[in-house]
Amino acid sequence: MMITGKELGLHMKDHSAPLVELLQKHISLNLSRAKCLGLFIISMLNSRTVNMSLLCNRMPSGIKAASWYRRMQRFISEISISWRVLPVMLVMMTGFEQEQKFK
Repeated sequence: MMITGKELGLHMKDHSAPLVELLQKHISLNLSRAKCLGLFIISMLNSRTVNMSLLCNRMPSGIKAASWYRRMQRFISEISISWRVLPVMLVMMTGFEQEQKFK
């Protein structure tokens, strides 16, 4: 039996819409895949982990953890994005590098 985020009292709202728009603008993904990647990124940032089992419990309520886990497995196996380039691209898309100077 898998415990859901809702049962743990973890009600993460879906704030991924602006990120989804940026992803669609800069990466050729359909809306469904852009939403999936957007939620994945937001949940990693909120959870501060890349462990998919833990991330699945942090998804917005209404998404079953087991269903989300399988969806992420399919997404990662089917998508062809340079995972090393994605963080750099996200920073560039948001313009964050113009506001902050890293040493």
